Amino acid sequence: MRNVAVRVGVSVIVLAALIAGAGCTRQSSADITQPSTSAQAEAPSPEAVRASQAIAALNARVAEYPADFTDEQAVATVLAFDPTATGAHVLPAPSARGPDPSARLEYTFVQVTPSRGYVVEGRSGNVTEVWGRVPASVVLDGSEISVPLSKDEARALAEEFLTRVRPGFEYLTPTDWGENWYVQEPDEFGFGWELVDAIGTNLGDRVRVSIDRTTGEAVQYVSQEGGPISISTTPSISAEEAMQSVLGHSDTAGVRAHLRYVGYPFPYERLSWLVDIPPGPDRNRITGRSPDIASPVVVEVDAHTGAVVKRDAVQSWGAMTSGSQ
Repeated sequence: MRNVAVRVGVSVIVLAALIAGAGCTRQSSADITQPSTSAQAEAPSPEAVRASQAIAALNARVAEYPADFTDEQAVATVLAFDPTATGAHVLPAPSARGPDPSARLEYTFVQVTPSRGYVVEGRSGNVTEVWGRVPASVVLDGSEISVPLSKDEARALAEEFLTRVRPGFEYLTPTDWGENWYVQEPDEFGFGWELVDAIGTNLGDRVRVSIDRTTGEAVQYVSQEGGPISISTTPSISAEEAMQSVLGHSDTAGVRAHLRYVGYPFPYERLSWLVDIPPGPDRNRITGRSPDIASPVVVEVDAHTGAVVKRDAVQSWGAMTSGSQ
């Protein structure tokens, strides 16, 4: 039981880190100039249409989440995910909640064996994490493979598996965060997918899984379902406008701005520009710090209203998007 308790603790930490990091984004204003509301209306791109469909599907799933979630339902959820999980039982463990009590971020820990179990989120009623390994028979679902798997074969196997067990997977886009989230074992290939809008902003819906290339088992499965998304994920002000607003002048050389969507489970949904200011006179003027303090500064600007949400975050964009608020 001691090992199980340790893994349960790790599960809560991993889930918390994943949720807190749900806002990371993938594009820089140095590469793309974001449209402002004054731009002429154009026909939506295929990417925009797909993103809209994905958001609608996500919100529809959220609307159908159960009002109450019992231990019996948690065990049934695990058996639907892994039919070999006979004898599964709920472990007594403290619930983990988000900052918004209405979000109902309770997690139920369902143990199958001392070294294998599942975390079920009460809000969505879905498996959000696995400790141990999902048996190869479950991942393969009757198909046959030749081992060792190549990376492409492992990815295809992961996609087939997630299509069966992960609601909304068909809308997610491959991303390299899955390969970097954990330290990879030599015989594992890690993959990740996330829901992004038409301009690459992560919308807080993501899944990550590793496949053992020698067995076909799934390991290190972590999933987060976002939503509901009720705001536009297209900024009303451009990156340049956000930077100029923070700086108080038009010279934005060396300054970067990145989009971040903040949604579930945070109580205040918003789309923000993270304005990363390098060391120099602007940083010192904005923070009032001495020039010999070299910490970078991030100022968060609401991408719809232009209001400063947080000033002097005293951390780089990378740290900001990996969970610091």
